[in-house]
Formats: sequence, C-alpha cells, structure tokens
Amino acid sequence: MKKKFINGLVLLVIAFTVLGFISNPSLSSEKEGPIIVLPKVLHEISGLTDLGPTTIACVQDEKGIIFIYDFSKGEITERIKFAEDGDYEGITRINDVMYVLRSDGVLFKVEKAWNEVTSVQLIDTDIPAKDNEALCYDEKNNRLLIGSKVKSGKGSNKNERKIYAFNLETEKIEDQPAFIVSKDDVTDFADKNNVKLPTKIDSKTGSSKVDLKLGISGISIQPKTNDLYVLCANDFLLLSYNENGLLKSVDLLDKELHPQAEGITFYKNGDLFISNEGVNNEPTLIKHHLTPNLLNKK
Repeated sequence: MKKKFINGLVLLVIAFTVLGFISNPSLSSEKEGPIIVLPKVLHEISGLTDLGPTTIACVQDEKGIIFIYDFSKGEITERIKFAEDGDYEGITRINDVMYVLRSDGVLFKVEKAWNEVTSVQLIDTDIPAKDNEALCYDEKNNRLLIGSKVKSGKGSNKNERKIYAFNLETEKIEDQPAFIVSKDDVTDFADKNNVKLPTKIDSKTGSSKVDLKLGISGISIQPKTNDLYVLCANDFLLLSYNENGLLKSVDLLDKELHPQAEGITFYKNGDLFISNEGVNNEPTLIKHHLTPNLLNKK
C-alpha cells in the first residue's frame, strides 16, 4: 500500500511539473488555476487588457470588435464594434478610454468602450516599423508603448526589435526607442544564466546555433516593479526589462501551454495573464504567478 502511495505521489508531482510551470529551470512563474478555454470567435486572439476583477477586454486580428470576456462566467458579455475588419494586434486602456493598435501603427482611441462608444479617433503614429503587434500603457510615464515584430526601417539592425513610446500629451511617437530587444543581449544573458534558447542546424557547418526571431507579440508593465514584460511568441520567450532598459530575465514558455502567446496583461495585484491563439487547438487564457525571486531582481 505504501509503495502504491509513493508511486502515485511521484506521478502527481511529475504531472504538476509538466503542466504547471514554464519550462526554464530558472523558473520565474507558475501556472495558477485551470486553463481557461476561450470561445471560438477568439481563435485569433491577439491582445488583451485588464478591466474588472474577473473581466478582460481583448481583440482578435481580423475583426474591428472589442470583446469583453468574463472568465468567472466563461463567456463573452459584450461586443463593441469600433471599426471595419482589419489586422488588430494590441489593446490597452486608460480609465474609460481604450486604445487599439492596428499592425500598420494606427491607433484607434475608443471612448467609453464598455458602456457605449461615444467616439472613435484614428491616430497615425508614424512609427518606423511596418508590422506592430504589441501595445501597453505606461502609467508612470503617461505614455503608450508600441512593440514591433520586425526591424524598424531601412538601415536598422536586423538583430534588434524596438519598442517606441507614444506621448499621450502630444500624440506623437518619440524619436528614440524606449526599449531595444537585442539578440546579443538575450543570447549573452542566456549563456550566463544557463537558459537553453531555441536552436537550429547551420546548413554550412552542420553545427547547432541559436535561432531567435524576436518578433514581439505582446508587452505589459508589472505594476509593482514597473518592469516591462515582453512576449516573443515564435521563440516561446518571456523577457523582462527594468525601467532603464536593462534585461532582467529570459524565460522559456512551455510550448504546450503557450503554442502561440499573443497577449499579455497584468492586474494591479501583480497577477499575470497570457492569451494564446488557437493554432490547431482552442484559444486559451492562462493565469501565472510571478515568484518572489523574479520580483526582487534588480
């Protein structure tokens, strides 16, 4: 009987480890609670932001609709049409105002989104990058941050992805990027901290080499530390940067839990939610808890 109990306990521990954690041994977060399966209409979910204690607002990259989802009820409670069909990639809110990012860098400023739409303003940000997928509100600096999936225009470093600040007072993009996601920085950090990054075989040498695309798919600021968290879906990476742009952590996302992590948001209490496009399965929303060692890193 004792042997059966021990074997069962071992299996339980193994199952919890596989299903519950980010795969990097330097664990920075744990899965909390069940995986929330989202409705089929959110199969292409591309961005989300917090609303109430049990609600999020999200967009999917084909419809000009803001979806209000209540995960305590497991249903969409409201659909707010703000534009025609298009490639919508990010969403954030400032009090009663929603901002939605289209991939070409155009922002849609939606007033009173969860009661009724009183106005929709289109803002052409003139951001240098052509394919933009990430948007978040930086409350401390009263600005929006916009993350690019590709390099920023001709002559820019192909191994860098830039995050630009949109000044909310002037409604203009700042000339210099607020953050730079660098392949060299990520690789150096991973080497020093024993993080195994994605690799591929070099066709010329036959040896293995690091293979990073660093296409930014989502960004959000942790409210207790003001660190910026960056999702790179194609690389299954979650990165964090301090306010000065210094890389603090590099973590591998579990490929089964996060087959295509496109959205990220924090609640005021520090709870982290990541949304995943359906790919070949169902779209999901997963809550994570950041461990104290990550929060205390300087």
